[in-house]
Amino acid sequence: AKLLTDGDVALNWDAATDNIGVCGYYVYRNGIMIYKNQVPINGRQSNNNYKLTGLTDVYLNSNTNYSYKVRAYDFANNLSEPTSSITINTGVIPIFPNNVSLGCPYTISFPDYKIDSKTKNTKLTDGKYSNSASANDSAWVGFHDNEQKLLVILIDLGKVTPVQQFIVDFLNEPKALVYLPEEVKVLFSKDNIGFISVGEFPHPNLSDVETASSYKFRLTLTNSLDARYIKFVIKPNERWFDALTFIDEIEVRNNASSDKRSTKK
Repeated sequence: AKLLTDGDVALNWDAATDNIGVCGYYVYRNGIMIYKNQVPINGRQSNNNYKLTGLTDVYLNSNTNYSYKVRAYDFANNLSEPTSSITINTGVIPIFPNNVSLGCPYTISFPDYKIDSKTKNTKLTDGKYSNSASANDSAWVGFHDNEQKLLVILIDLGKVTPVQQFIVDFLNEPKALVYLPEEVKVLFSKDNIGFISVGEFPHPNLSDVETASSYKFRLTLTNSLDARYIKFVIKPNERWFDALTFIDEIEVRNNASSDKRSTKK
C-alpha cells in the first residue's frame, strides 16, 4: 500500500492462481468489503482504468489507520485465504478552514423530491451533516429523474471570493438504489454568464459493492481563484433506470482569513 496526495491509498497485490481459474478479487477495508472486481470477459474490458490487481481507495478520513486484506475467488465462488493485513495511516488531509458557501442559496436544475420548498435552497449548505450512511436520514437530499438528466447545482457565494477547495458528500447505498454519480465537474464564474471549468472529482472504484457508505468527494486546487458562482454538474449513475443520487453537504472552502463564515449549530 502507498499513501498518495490528499490521503488516498494505492493498493496493489500479486495475481492469484487457481486450478479452475481466478475470477476476481474482494478487497476489505477494516474487515468490510469495499471492492469486488472480475476478470475481463474474453479478454476485453470497456473501462480503460480497469486494473485486476490494484485499486486506489479515495476520500478517506484524515489521520486514520486503515487495514486492508484481499481474497481471490474462482468461477465457482470459492474464496482463497485472505492476504496478510496491511495497515496505513492517511496522515493529515488538508481541509481548508473557511467554508465560504455556508448558508449560501443555490438553484437546482433537476427534480427534487426529498425536501420541501421552504428549505431546499439552503439545505445543502446549512452545515448540518448526516449521522449515518442511510437514505432514511433526513440530512440527505435525494434526486431522481427517469431520464437520468444532468443534475446542475449553482451556488451563489454573494460576492467575488477566493476559492480553492470543493467538497461534496455523496451516499452509496445500493440496497436503496442510491448510487454514487458517474462524474462530477466543477465550474466557476464571476458574473453567472461565462463559466470556466475547474476540474473533475476523482471517482472511487466501487464495482458491485453493496455496503452502504458515505463519500466526501474532494477537489483541491494548487492556487485559489476568484469566483462568486460555483456550478456543480453531476452525471447520475446510469447503471439502473431507477438509480437515485443523494447529497448531504456541499462546501466551497478557502484559506483566506478575511472570508470566514460562522458555523451554524
